[in-house]
Amino acid sequence: MRMSSTNPLLQVVAIIGGLLLFTAALFIGAFVFLAMIGIVIIGGTVMSLRLWWLRRQLRQHGQGQTGQPHRKQRQGMIIEGEVVRPHKGRDEKP
Repeated sequence: MRMSSTNPLLQVVAIIGGLLLFTAALFIGAFVFLAMIGIVIIGGTVMSLRLWWLRRQLRQHGQGQTGQPHRKQRQGMIIEGEVVRPHKGRDEKP
């Protein structure tokens, strides 16, 4: 169902109103989009700073990702070795 008017003044007002409504919707949409992007950026920054802080705390306690002590704690010689324990059979007592 289409309503059209033959009144030129009403048509001009409708076109101007439609353009104003479209422009307002465009600006509001742009602001909402920018706000969402800002929230994502701020949230990502907060999360990355929190992870950095937790990793730093773990490294300071000597429990980093590799399980090795922090660089400042590793001093002296590192000697690698292997421990061989004899297999205890059923006849042997512990």
